Formats: sequence, C-alpha cells, structure tokens
Amino acid sequence: MKANVMDTIQGKLPSQAKQMTSVDILRKALPEHKTKMPEEMMLNIIGARLENPKRSVVQIGNTVFLTYRPAPGVVEFDTYTVENKKNLTNSMSGFFKFLKNQNIKKATTTDEPLYVDVTREAARIAGTKVNVGQKTEKVDGKIRPVYAFEVTL
Repeated sequence: MKANVMDTIQGKLPSQAKQMTSVDILRKALPEHKTKMPEEMMLNIIGARLENPKRSVVQIGNTVFLTYRPAPGVVEFDTYTVENKKNLTNSMSGFFKFLKNQNIKKATTTDEPLYVDVTREAARIAGTKVNVGQKTEKVDGKIRPVYAFEVTL
C-alpha cells in the first residue's frame, strides 16, 4: 500500500495572499536554499524521497514542511517558504500544533540564522519548547553558521 505523501492543511492567509501549490512554493523557495543542483533535479530528488512512507509534505499557508520520521514520535523537517516573517511564524506554529496532534514528541531541523526568532516565536505560540544550538558547516566552500532546533511538543 502506497502512503499518502501529501498532507495539506489550509492555513489562513491574508486576503491579498494567494494560496500556492506545494510544488510552486518549492520552485520559488529552492533558490533561497542556495543549492548548486538544478531546480528540476532537486524537485525530482524530493519526489523520489517522498516514495518512502516515513516522509511526507505538510503545507500550511504558503510554507511547505518536508518531514521525515526516523523513529516513532520523532520528526525531522525542512522548511520552504514564500511567506513574510509574520506569516511564516503563524504557519510554523500551525505546523507544531499539527505535529502535536499527530502524537509527535520531538521535531528537529537545522537552518539559517534568520529562523531563530521565527522558530522561537512559533514554538511559544504553539505552547511548545524549543532548544537552539549553533554549529558551522561548509557550504559552497565557505564556513557558515547553522542553527540546530529541537522542538519538544
């Protein structure tokens, strides 16, 4: 039996914002992730990974969360968005509430420094706790700061 890889939750968007599809959000957000892979190749890789029943897509508003469940009660996620900081905070808060309703106890990700405030505020709104740690990683030959987030749901 093939898993349903698309869990879509319609978030509330400002009246001027148009709801985009997950693929359109990924297409627009992928360049922000500064990957050296061509967009179509990256989308094909994402699509192939979604064949694994432990992986899924959750869309809230105009933000896509690609998730992986390495163990029961644990989710690793990547965030792709075309939203401003305020709307992203609301979408991420909704995502944390969604995970909590799915009996997920811990969600982890690593991301850019700009997500520190957003993740902390989203966790506060969702009534969860977040621990943030910093490390560095080499990307495109340059050392850059990366933040590790662990949200306790």
